[in-house]
Amino acid sequence: MVSRIYDDKLAAAEGLLGEVAEILNESKIRYVVLGGWIPYLFNSSDEYPHPGTYDVDIEVESGRFVDNALLHF
Repeated sequence: MVSRIYDDKLAAAEGLLGEVAEILNESKIRYVVLGGWIPYLFNSSDEYPHPGTYDVDIEVESGRFVDNALLHF
């Protein structure tokens, strides 16, 4: 695991989302991003500014095998 330092909470939340998405993509686990990040991700502009939340909501497919272990969510 690589430790990263971010300049602020928004950069840290974006970094977390990117790192988790990268891991899930590499693991071939299907997922969706939920919540307040959706408008920001699709329309990051002055018209749709970041909503001010720093949590990252991700729903993953249940019952997937990763490294020969069955994951239950």
